Order: sequence, then C-alpha cells, then structure tokens
Amino acid sequence: MNLIDYPKWPSLARESILNVPMDLRSIRLSIDGKVIDYGAEIDSVVITGMGGSGVVGDLLSDLCWFWDCRVPIIVSKNMRLPRRLSRPLVIAISYSGNTAETIMSANEALSRGYPVVGITTGGKLSTVLSGKGVPVVLIPKASAPRYGLPALLYPALIILERFGIAQ
Repeated sequence: MNLIDYPKWPSLARESILNVPMDLRSIRLSIDGKVIDYGAEIDSVVITGMGGSGVVGDLLSDLCWFWDCRVPIIVSKNMRLPRRLSRPLVIAISYSGNTAETIMSANEALSRGYPVVGITTGGKLSTVLSGKGVPVVLIPKASAPRYGLPALLYPALIILERFGIAQ
C-alpha cells in the first residue's frame, strides 16, 4: 500500500480551491438557444459522478444533515439526470474527466438550461464544458485517483458556499 499522497491532502485541497472562479454567480451563457443564468435562484443541487468521484456527492449529501443547507443535494450516479428537476445547479465531477455517465449528464443539464460547474483533472469533460463556456475547476492530479478525494471535495464545498447553499 502506497501512503505517499495522504500527507499531501491539505496541499491538494488548498491548491484545488484556488481554481474555483470567484464570479460564478455572474456567469450567463447562451447554449443552443437557451440562456443559462448562474445568478438565478436554484432550488436544488445535483451532483453527478461515478466511483470515487461520486463519493463527493455522498459526502456532501450527508453533511447537509448537519449543516443548514437551504436546498436539497441530490446525488446522481446515472447517465441521465432525475426527471423532476426545476431549477438545479449541477456539479459534474469526474477525476479523469472521461467518465461517460458524468459527461452525458452534464450535457443533458445544459440542454435543459441548467447551470453546470465541472470539477476534474482534465479529459473530455473539461474539453466539452470549457468549449461551451461552462466553468470548470481543474484540480491537481494525485499519484492515483483514490488519493484525489480532497481535490474533488473542497472545490465542491466552495461552489456550494459561493451559491449560498451551505454557509
């Protein structure tokens, strides 16, 4: 067992949050004729991700039991988003950036006109979202994906804070 990255968790967390845009709420995009306003009121947060990336959604959902979250956090580990969404913020998380389910659900969110923020080390998710003007938080790579948890979790926490979900 290689434990080399565990002592690096604080620095991975610090480095990753530096890449979260300060002005998330001021973003307005036009994608396929739909205006996506990141400053509009949201009524839920959907966190998409599979495997270790999906654990971030599980942790945030559990933490909302202890925090005063003003909207529910929904974890989606599927290729499709839940059907009955009204005005969600979608956080698409893929360590590699190549997880098909996460890319498909992020694209579906954009086609429905929902604001999306990506968290990844790069890959196709970064390319697709950045190409559409969608904010992407690029995180540092660890020696193995399983060591990247803080680099995925802390940007998601900052995003929730910037959207006023968790104080």
